[in-house]
Amino acid sequence: RYVLGGSTSSDLFNTGTKTTADEDGFIAIVSADFKTIEAAAYIGGSKSDRVLDVAVAEGPTFYVVGRTESADLPVHAGQFGATMNGTVDGFLLKYSLTSGGLQPQSGMFVGGPGTTIASGVAVTTIGTIVIAGTTNTRNPFPALTMGDDTANGNTDGFVYIVNTSMLYAEFFSFLGGSQNDDIAKV
Repeated sequence: RYVLGGSTSSDLFNTGTKTTADEDGFIAIVSADFKTIEAAAYIGGSKSDRVLDVAVAEGPTFYVVGRTESADLPVHAGQFGATMNGTVDGFLLKYSLTSGGLQPQSGMFVGGPGTTIASGVAVTTIGTIVIAGTTNTRNPFPALTMGDDTANGNTDGFVYIVNTSMLYAEFFSFLGGSQNDDIAKV
């Protein structure tokens, strides 16, 4: 019951404010019959942004991932991953559903120099967040434990595991051969 994507329309929802003339990402929670939008939020900064996946945790808490060109995407300062590193970065944002709608809680950029797209997210039963996607960076993302830390092709898939507080990353690994590889979902 989640609708995700990107939009250049300022009137897509009756709630929330679109941030720019460029594409903003969005998440909408719809009724079981898909006829009513129960809550919605635009997600973006001053440039192009797109939401690609959502994972639902307890609370109700939602984690969304996607791609951004916006260095001013509303991640919360002081968190791990507070600075954009490439021309396009992935992102992870945490939202809570309240009586006032979808409320941002925390977030982080995901990536290194170049282009990184976070296209998949899952929340594990042990309280970690698994992010997957594709990158052309040659540098492994910072983490306590490394899997394959060598970029192998033009683009490689990646798996990145962070704790739910987004204060540190537990694991990073490239996944790719000698050409172009990506991970769409996890």
